[in-house]
Formats: sequence, C-alpha cells, structure tokens
Amino acid sequence: MVNLSDYDFWLFDLDGTLIDTNPSYTSSILSSVGEKIGYDLTENQILEIWYGIHGPRSPYLKSIGIDPELFWNTYHSVEDPLNRAKSTFLFPDSNFISKLDLPIGLVTHCQEHLTFPILDHLGISSWFDVIICCNDSIGWKPNPSPLKLAMKSMGMGSHNKGVMVGDSPHDIAAANNAGISSIYITRPPRSVIDSNVNYDFNIHSLNELQI
Repeated sequence: MVNLSDYDFWLFDLDGTLIDTNPSYTSSILSSVGEKIGYDLTENQILEIWYGIHGPRSPYLKSIGIDPELFWNTYHSVEDPLNRAKSTFLFPDSNFISKLDLPIGLVTHCQEHLTFPILDHLGISSWFDVIICCNDSIGWKPNPSPLKLAMKSMGMGSHNKGVMVGDSPHDIAAANNAGISSIYITRPPRSVIDSNVNYDFNIHSLNELQI
C-alpha cells in the first residue's frame, strides 16, 4: 500500500480516476460526433478516444484519419454540461478524499464548463483546495505546467514531496516532468498496463492507498 502521509500534497486526475461516465452516454455522444463529421467510430475507437488510452487524443485522432480541430469543435457543440453531469458517477473508492487533511489538487483535461457542473452535481467541489482545468494557455498534460500551477496555488514548491494519481500515460508523464511521484491507477476498460508508462506505483483501486 501507498501511505498518504508520506506526501505533503496530492494531485488527482478526474475522468477515469475519480469519476466515470455511463457507457451509454459516452457511446451516444461520440457516435453523434462521428456522424456529424462523416466518420463511423467503432466501439473500440470510442473507448480509446474517451479515455485517452493511447495518450494525448489529438495525435490518435490524426492516426485514424480524423482532423482534431474539426472533431473537438463538433464535440463541444453537441455536449451539454448538465446532461454530462447527470450521466457521471463517482467511483465508490474515491470517497476517502473527503477525509484527507492535507492539500489536495485536481488537474484535469475536462474543461471548466463541464468540470464545475460535474463536481457540483456530485457534491465534491469542496474536496479540492485547487482545481486546474487544462487549456492552451495553462498547458496540457504531459506538460508539467498545470501540475506546477496547482502546486503553486497550494503553496507547495520543489522542497515539498507530492504525488499525482491518474489513469492515463499523460498523467504519469506530467508527474514525472513536474518532479513529483506518480501513481498509475488502471480501471476497466483500461485493464492493460502500458509498458512504456514510467510510474512509481500501480494500483487497481484507490482503496490501496493507506490513510
């Protein structure tokens, strides 16, 4: 087990790490996007895009013949924040975060207009001392800038020992690039560990973290 008290602060990814979306919603939204851009996405491609199984999504989109800008513009035009929030659920093993008495940050690729309705709907906004939604100005994981911004906002520096928990390669790479420890959580349907991911710890449930 990883002992939470070994670190001065904790950073968490959101989607796939603390929360997830009902599969029917995921399939419906991305199928709708595919239909609008003239691309018939397979169920495997839907999973690969939604969870970022191959790392950053835009390079993957290019690799399957989809223009990333067109995809994301279309995606944002069809997704409703309230419907997304209502279709999102909290992993039961995430509840321990509410009991932590140390700086906790959230660093997510989920955009602000989606993140805050989701957090409010689930009633977990108060869990976090800082919430960083990546964008072109802040940077995107694996760029360490979003993590460093979260650290700075919590009053943490290079002398503090911290850790990032995430379910994708870019979460782990961002932690490595920021000079903090990393915990790679693997949840279905992302059950195969990428051998290229240089994590410090691998867990299958947040229950493996010892308070």
